[in-house]
Amino acid sequence: MRTSRTPRTVSPVLAGIGPLAAAASLALFSTAPFLIAQSDNFDSGSLSSAWTVVPYPGAPTLTFPDALNGKAVRVQAVTGGLCFFYQNPVYTNFYVAMDMVAWDNTLDQAGVLIARAQNIDTIVNTTGYICNFDPNQNGSGATDRLGGEFQINRVDGLQSINTIAAAEVRIEPGRPYRLVFTGVGKHFTGRLYDYFDLTQPIATIEVEDDTYTNGNSGFVSYARDSSQPTDMTFDNYVARDSDPDADIAPAIRFPVAGTPEVVSRTPAARFTNFVSPDSDLTFTVNTFGTNLIGFPARLYLNGTEAFLLPNDPAPVTNVTFNTMLRTLQPNTLYSARLELQDAAGMLKSTNTFWFDTFSDSFISTPPAKTIEIEDYNYWDGFNDGLFQLDPIPVSGLDATGSGVVTGGGGYYALQGTEGIDFHDTRTGPESGWDEYRYSDPVGTIQGGKDEIQDMNHPSDEAPPSRPNDHQRQKYVQANLPEYEVAHTDPGEWLDYTRVFAPTNYNVFLRVASFSATEAELDLVGGDTSTSNQTATALGRFEIPNDLMRINYRYVPLTATNGMPATVALGGTNTVRLSILGTPSKDSQVTYLNYLLFVPVASASLTLMSSSTLSGPYSADTTATIDSTAKTVTVPLSGATRFYRLQSAPPALTITSVKIAGGNLVLTY
Repeated sequence: MRTSRTPRTVSPVLAGIGPLAAAASLALFSTAPFLIAQSDNFDSGSLSSAWTVVPYPGAPTLTFPDALNGKAVRVQAVTGGLCFFYQNPVYTNFYVAMDMVAWDNTLDQAGVLIARAQNIDTIVNTTGYICNFDPNQNGSGATDRLGGEFQINRVDGLQSINTIAAAEVRIEPGRPYRLVFTGVGKHFTGRLYDYFDLTQPIATIEVEDDTYTNGNSGFVSYARDSSQPTDMTFDNYVARDSDPDADIAPAIRFPVAGTPEVVSRTPAARFTNFVSPDSDLTFTVNTFGTNLIGFPARLYLNGTEAFLLPNDPAPVTNVTFNTMLRTLQPNTLYSARLELQDAAGMLKSTNTFWFDTFSDSFISTPPAKTIEIEDYNYWDGFNDGLFQLDPIPVSGLDATGSGVVTGGGGYYALQGTEGIDFHDTRTGPESGWDEYRYSDPVGTIQGGKDEIQDMNHPSDEAPPSRPNDHQRQKYVQANLPEYEVAHTDPGEWLDYTRVFAPTNYNVFLRVASFSATEAELDLVGGDTSTSNQTATALGRFEIPNDLMRINYRYVPLTATNGMPATVALGGTNTVRLSILGTPSKDSQVTYLNYLLFVPVASASLTLMSSSTLSGPYSADTTATIDSTAKTVTVPLSGATRFYRLQSAPPALTITSVKIAGGNLVLTY
């Protein structure tokens, strides 16, 4: 049972409804070779006569603010209200889509597409299907945990709305998203896209139902809490009888015709664990019309512009770009952004994605060290604070359900002691979240879990069918899906004792998060076999919103100045991972995979760079620092850059700048 589905207080006419959605559909019957379709970009600044508006309990306020590439419609409804917007004709098979441009994230409300809807004018007797996004699925109160859910619902009258497919997603306020809902026969598909990355959906949910066969299409603004109003802004609505993007799936065409967009990309996933540094990044771009692509296209990797081929081809409407060989550096994190525009400079799009080049062999070979988050210290019946020496074999239940302990040892089924090896807000194991250290209250699971429930992801899904981020070789060899620590709460912590090679380390947390939050890494002192311990902060992990807990990335440990923290370790050390964030709100938002300790040559020097003199400056990950020769070497990017040296006392100064062998060489 998903706790997010608990019914909440709603408008009197909707009493008993949990997650709302509305209903709509498009019915098409035609043997002639023409298309039935409706669209509205609201650029006229008014609602056209094609729309039928059905409000409850009172009429909403409609305004038409500037948004995206024109205007949008803002719907502000009365407290506890909802408002249907629908058009004729009636459809059987349908495609309906719109952009959810803005919403008040403090309100418990929903943005909704309706399809195969009938009896809308009667409000309570409405039937059909809806595809909706609820920004605060768990409620918007101070003690409600953060929520966000993308759903397909069957509406059997507004007193009976049944969720038949859902995905937990936490989207970013201030960033537009596109909802797409299709129905062919009894098969329904909902897709949620980031407006700035239409190459593939953030989430896809599918279900089959044959209750309703035709009806109207449209959209709905809905207050899920009877004590609150609604405030949502929509744009680029379209309804028709078939999917116009079936030929480029999973990508969709940009809502504003003629805009150059990335149709496919390598790497394809928006969050990718390991891209070979010997490979190229490639992008296929198309305007799907007569508009020409403007040049140059600009690719930024960690804020630095990278060279793209072709740089300036003849005028075209579609082209494939690729980076130059060895643009990527090994064992590096990347944040990528491709900026496109048409030849007139009027229509623009941005494609953003994240990846790394940390190879399996690198992170598993000393002096680099990985610490599995589930492998915290333990008690053997006599002593607390115990640990095992590297290499620690993987352990747990393999894909067949048999016990696995590779080479003897491992932490599977070991018990820790509250207040010594860990601290957890639970007092005992939680059913369904106790798959590794099953005697402890610490939440552990094998593979991802519970993010999507639809016809392809049943609610009782178990390993090995659950998704793993990127199964490392030692787990592949053992036929063992990886474990994570999950269902965390602010204030909880875990202790890890290991033997480290004496050097300086940068530290990374492999994590998937449902929302932006924080964690802290501490150095533990005192007697780690008792509760008489001290904790000295080494830095924080500023964990970004990865939209879903199946999207993992490395998050670097940073110092108070926001720079990568350098941690000096050697011999036997105990470190503590502490969960931060806002109590209640940041409950259960992360899946924690492992800590990665990467040796670094210098503990005090970082090259900072910016495209402008005034900044902001960020660490330049392409730089090679030679502390013996006192040089910093940076590959030429073809773009103007400004540099600073960030160092611990004493302060350092750049004394000379020269170009040698295709590199910029700074001497300090």
